[in-house]
Amino acid sequence: MSFDFDSLKHMRPEDMIVRLEAMKAQAEQQLAAFEAMKEQITAITVTRTDAEGMVTLTVGSDGYITDLVIDPAVHGQQYRRLGSVIVATLAEARAELQQKLNEAAPRRG
Repeated sequence: MSFDFDSLKHMRPEDMIVRLEAMKAQAEQQLAAFEAMKEQITAITVTRTDAEGMVTLTVGSDGYITDLVIDPAVHGQQYRRLGSVIVATLAEARAELQQKLNEAAPRRG
């Protein structure tokens, strides 16, 4: 809702109050909707496990790792590849997260 300040010049004070109260109510509704959307988005997480089951990690809505589990059976050659497996699994999780965030975002038309 846009507001035309020039229109106030021709309004009675009681009409101004009614109009301003309506604008305040609309702003409060928009704020409540925004807060609800924010809570919904910040609750989004993604958990991914690599194809070999060596690494399971979870990312929060900000894309940071919130949990990382490495299979205790990882050893030898697997251990040497562990860093690249973590990075690849993180990339997959972040891609899935971005898709979920896009789906949760309100559509603008």
